[in-house]
Amino acid sequence: MDGRVNLKQVAAAVGVSIATVSNALLGKGRVSAEMRERICRKATEMGYSPDPIMRALCHYRRRSSRVRAGHETVALLVPSESMMIKDRTLASKRLMDGMVTAGDDLGIKVELFQHEGTSESARQLSRILYNRGIKGVVLSFPRPYERDHPNELQWENFAVVACNPLLAHDRFHSVGTDHFRNGRMLYRKLVELGYSGVGLCISEDFDILSSRALKAGVWAEMQKHTAPADQIPFLVMKTWEFATFRTWFEQWRPEVILSQRRELIDWIRKMGYRVPQDVGVAVPSTSQGYYNSGIDQNLGQMGEEALRLLWEKLIPTSSYGIPDFPLKITIPAKWNVGKTLR
Repeated sequence: MDGRVNLKQVAAAVGVSIATVSNALLGKGRVSAEMRERICRKATEMGYSPDPIMRALCHYRRRSSRVRAGHETVALLVPSESMMIKDRTLASKRLMDGMVTAGDDLGIKVELFQHEGTSESARQLSRILYNRGIKGVVLSFPRPYERDHPNELQWENFAVVACNPLLAHDRFHSVGTDHFRNGRMLYRKLVELGYSGVGLCISEDFDILSSRALKAGVWAEMQKHTAPADQIPFLVMKTWEFATFRTWFEQWRPEVILSQRRELIDWIRKMGYRVPQDVGVAVPSTSQGYYNSGIDQNLGQMGEEALRLLWEKLIPTSSYGIPDFPLKITIPAKWNVGKTLR
C-alpha cells in the first residue's frame, strides 16, 4: 500500500468499526480476545503504525479534565451526610485523590455525586448516570441498607466497587482494609512503644460494621503479649456515654486506649488527665499526617485500586450489577505517628 496505513483501512480489511480497531490496538474496551488477536495480526500484516502526532493528541485528550465522553467518566458516589462529618469528608477526599491519580494515568475523569439516601434520589441518580453513559461507580462509605437492600439504585446498569474503610462489605466487589490485621498491628505497636495496660473502647456500631475483626485482632495479640491477670476487659458501648466510659476507666486505669471515637480525648481531659502524657490514645483509622496516632488505612491507594478494578477488569468484561462471587481487595495499612502517643 502507498503511504501510511490508517485505522480506517485496517477496519475495512477486518470488517469492523474504526473504534473496535482502536480499542483492540490499545488493549482497552469490550473486544474479545479472539477479535483483538485477529485485528492485531491484520494490522501487522498491513504495516500499520500509530501516527505519533495523533497519539500525542489522544494522550493529551485522555488526560485532560475536559473529558466529555460518558464512557471515560467514573462516578464516586458519597452519601450526603458523609460530607457533614469531618472524618468522613477527609476520608472521601483521600479516596477521590487516589482515584484522580489513577484516572490521570488511565485517561479517566472522576466525578463526585451525592446520594440523599431516599428512593427518589436513587432513581434520579440512576437516570443521570445511565443517560450520561457512565458505567463505573465507586461507592464511598456505602450505607448499611446497600448491603441488605441493594436494589435501591439500578445496579444492573453499572459496574460497582464499594470502597469503605469501615465496612466489611460482602455484596459488591470491594476495596477495603483488613481490620483483623490492623488490630494486631495496633497492639504490637503499643507494646513496642513500651505501653502496658492497653484498653479497647469502641462503639457497638463500629464493632458490627467491622465484623468484630478489629476486636479479634487486638485480642489475639493481647494473648501473646499480656498475662491474663493484666488484661483489661474490652468496653463495647451500645450507647456512647461518658458516664459508662468513666466507670470503666476508673476501674481499670488503662495506660493507653484504642478507640475510633474522637470524643474520647475530650473525655480523658474532662477527667483531668493529659493526652499523651498521662494516657495515650490510638485510633484504628486516621488520615496520613492526622493528629491522632494509629492506623493509616492508605485511603489514597484504596481509591487507586478501586478505579483500576473498575476500568481494567469490570467494565471491559461488562461485569455489571451485583456479582455472584464478589472480589475483595484489601490494602495494607500503615502506622501514623501522630501526637496522641508518647
